[in-house]
Amino acid sequence: MIILILDTSTKKMSLALLDIESQAILATYQEETEENSHAKKIDLAIIQLLEQTAHKFTDLSAVAINEGPGSFTGLRVGSSTAKGICFALNIPLIAISGLVAYANYLYSEKGDDVTDVFVLLDARRSNYFYTHISECGQEALPAFNSLENIENDAKECRHPRIYYIDKVDILQLSAEKLKLAVLEKWKSQDFAHLTSFEPMYLINNYLVKK
Repeated sequence: MIILILDTSTKKMSLALLDIESQAILATYQEETEENSHAKKIDLAIIQLLEQTAHKFTDLSAVAINEGPGSFTGLRVGSSTAKGICFALNIPLIAISGLVAYANYLYSEKGDDVTDVFVLLDARRSNYFYTHISECGQEALPAFNSLENIENDAKECRHPRIYYIDKVDILQLSAEKLKLAVLEKWKSQDFAHLTSFEPMYLINNYLVKK
């Protein structure tokens, strides 16, 4: 029983195959060179990932996707691909808030000198999609704000750490880091409704902030 995990929310697409029983990542794909090539490469990348592990599409038990926020085009590509596979194989779709899942991962990896974790994704024009986990472990929903406002919020914390998903000076964030969030939703059978599912664009706020 395996789950295909897709993250097309950023400039560089990433995929992972997760074995449900062993809870191990069997294989990963990370776009390292060409940016924003999701539509062109995603189908072949999935096929290669399955072949690499000697699996077929019919071996999939579910597809998990980073529902956003993130790149509008990237999220559309990932959503349509995931829904197409799920409809064809009659398997469930698992939707994960990538920002929250990455924040939880980074919070679990933080040192004792860090109290609060902020995870940011560039939304252009000095604006960012972001989430915040406080020192008591309380997580916030994904939101949208200017970098200045987010940094001011961080200054109110005792020892904050800000991570930028699109920068290379942080721990590599990719589909495999969504594993724990995917497993939690699989165990609780918390699946997205295939016909009505739409990615989390936060587009209304994005259009207001110019």
